[in-house]
Amino acid sequence: MLQAIRSEWESTGMLDHKLLEQRRRFFVHLQRVYPAIVPFLKGIHLTLDRWRPGRDEDGWRIPDWEIDLELTPTASSSAPEFVRPVSRFGDDLESLESLFAPLVPPQHVIRSASIATCIYGFVDASGTGFGSSLLVPGNHVLFRQGIWGRDTDHSSSNYRELCNLVNTLEDGVVN
Repeated sequence: MLQAIRSEWESTGMLDHKLLEQRRRFFVHLQRVYPAIVPFLKGIHLTLDRWRPGRDEDGWRIPDWEIDLELTPTASSSAPEFVRPVSRFGDDLESLESLFAPLVPPQHVIRSASIATCIYGFVDASGTGFGSSLLVPGNHVLFRQGIWGRDTDHSSSNYRELCNLVNTLEDGVVN
């Protein structure tokens, strides 16, 4: 379908409005399965609506307060048979072609294979001492306390707190 759109565009510089509208319906349906294509359909949307009154050269709606009714040409109430693509159309078409290029479609993960757990705790690394306590699933408490060595004398407290937290998790058994 994308190759047919490109072929028509390259041969005439225009696109059949009705046919492009039908193809857009298919891609709008397809975006439910492949949400990555959503931003690249904008070129098709703008191309199809460019003929409507109150639109600029790229198909974007002009705010009412910017429209000068005397200078705005009146557009017909029905869509033209052929439409000229907007400036972003080529880039969007190229992006869609690259997304659909693989022979095997990309997989979209619906249910993940792993679960992350949020752990609440207190960590302190002020001065020369440190301590931490964490409540992990199953109402288990992991704790650690001690005194920093000379190798951390010039390290920031943020660094010490991170080391304290990581070491507490490594020392404890979390299932």
